[in-house]
Amino acid sequence: MLRLTRASIVLFVLLALATAAYASEYFSMFEYQIAGTCINQPVVVTVTDAATSQPVRAQVRFQTIDPVNGYLSEVYFNWTDQYTGIATYTPAVVGVYRISITRPGYRPADYEWNVSYCPQCVNNSMCNRTSICVDFLCVPVTGECGRVVEQAWVPYECCDDSACASNQVCMNTYCTNLTGRCGRAENHTWYNYDCCVGADCASGMECVDHACVATAQCASDVDCMDNQRCASGDCVLITGECGTASNHRWIQWQCCADDQCLVNERCADNHACEPFQQPTPQPPATACPLGYAAFGAALLAIAIKR
Repeated sequence: MLRLTRASIVLFVLLALATAAYASEYFSMFEYQIAGTCINQPVVVTVTDAATSQPVRAQVRFQTIDPVNGYLSEVYFNWTDQYTGIATYTPAVVGVYRISITRPGYRPADYEWNVSYCPQCVNNSMCNRTSICVDFLCVPVTGECGRVVEQAWVPYECCDDSACASNQVCMNTYCTNLTGRCGRAENHTWYNYDCCVGADCASGMECVDHACVATAQCASDVDCMDNQRCASGDCVLITGECGTASNHRWIQWQCCADDQCLVNERCADNHACEPFQQPTPQPPATACPLGYAAFGAALLAIAIKR
């Protein structure tokens, strides 16, 4: 008959308790899903309770495995979200990763997960509507002054006035004609005229070449006096040197002074040069005929004698 000592009984109890504790520690089990196998893209770990399928807040660890010596290097360690049971890690290196999931009361779970380089696309259909596939990457479609429509760049008619004609401006990406009641479009700007019809001007003014000017006095010479002519709508006095204005023109005379004629000519009253004969020279007025005395000298002599 086996006899148990007190010491052996105590050891047996301790072993039983340890066994029970070990069994209770791993009473629950995880159920997990891993998604994502490409670098630079999220690897999503979702952890739930195997019995209830409810999200479990557990610790998730990512470790890289050295392909030569098998060494482990931790690159991520965090808890899953308590409401979703999700933890996310974005690997930057191609290789094999060990993913470990732990939580007190649950049996640990380890899994080796292979991460490789994955092309973002192989054709345009794998990209969104604003991108195209270039070298296995979805690249945004770009251009100047336009927009993307179904992975193609569609240019606008304009993005600023410089793309339009001089008499247009750019409005809502379209070239639009500049218009107004009375003016002109030039250099993408509308310039108003002073007038386009006489009614646009004040009283006594008229519209000439889109400017309000005083109403013209004349349209031709016949509207002016005989000694005037019509110049730019005004009657202007006709002037000149040595002549006269008549019948709306200047009539030049032959002369107005003797010095305008030849030496043996003089300027007559009709302003024409005519021959002129010099008069014969006369003796001085003080000479008296022989036998006569000058009256003035005699009076002078009488005055002296007195």
